[in-house]
Amino acid sequence: MSIRTLLWTFAVLASSTFSAQADDRTVVVELFTSQGCSSCPPADEFFRQISERPDVIALSLHVDYWDYLGWVDAFADPQFTRRQELYAAESGARTVYTPQFVVSGVDQVVGARGMEILDHIRHHAAMPPVVELVVGRAGGNVTISARPAALSGDAVVHVVTFIPR
Repeated sequence: MSIRTLLWTFAVLASSTFSAQADDRTVVVELFTSQGCSSCPPADEFFRQISERPDVIALSLHVDYWDYLGWVDAFADPQFTRRQELYAAESGARTVYTPQFVVSGVDQVVGARGMEILDHIRHHAAMPPVVELVVGRAGGNVTISARPAALSGDAVVHVVTFIPR
């Protein structure tokens, strides 16, 4: 299963859990950034603004490949770097960069292109769900069942906890 499908699955899970209305679509927007990146502060600010939107789950992922310059990013995680490398490999890109936005696990956008990012958010919010997830809770247990509309075979669901600010 591709990283795109996994992210769509997460987006559907998030929208069914957090959405105010059943028709609302939630779009996952990831920002690959670093405290050591001189081009990142404007993208970080734009990211902060879109993170306040109710139709966006914003995930800021600090990469560690800038740490060699002497400033160690306190939020950097090698797993975030690996995630960005997987996106690059899936798209055929030879390099990774910051700041980089990834919208719904599909569209990769340079951090300075705010209008393009907003266009991608609108596009993905308008798309029909790829899979329907039903989330239930019984006591301390959470169950997730999936009814794929366009998928066949096994699926992996990643549940992500995050701080919405």
